[in-house]
Amino acid sequence: MRARSLALAVVSVAVGLVSAVGAGTALAAPHAGSDKLPRVIDCVGPAVREPSSFTITCADDNSRLVRLDWQSWTAKRATADGAYSLNDCTPYCAAGKFHNYPAAVTLWDPKQTKHGTLFSRLTVAYKKGQRIYSFEVQLPLSPL
Repeated sequence: MRARSLALAVVSVAVGLVSAVGAGTALAAPHAGSDKLPRVIDCVGPAVREPSSFTITCADDNSRLVRLDWQSWTAKRATADGAYSLNDCTPYCAAGKFHNYPAAVTLWDPKQTKHGTLFSRLTVAYKKGQRIYSFEVQLPLSPL
């Protein structure tokens, strides 16, 4: 448990560094004026706030976020800890196994759409072995 907490702390620091550019610095209470806060759309559902899981790869569902625990949700960004679940696709994707890696997640760059205000960018930093990896995804602004 201590190792997992340490890994999440390291990943959280990494995602803070990765997502600081352009992410704003709003420090409002997480649910202050929550009816006006941005939402997010993943591949399979309506716009929501604080989802417990999130599909990243819409075409094959081989990459997703699970067990999300949201620390903040503001007008500028939302942050969570959880797990990045990735299919190893061995020997092929349909027979592959999912592996979970500790992850820090940041939603940012809210955009006004016909579906309301939606976060348009996702940054994920995760720890696999002793290395920290990160990536950024442009999110859908309407249901697929």
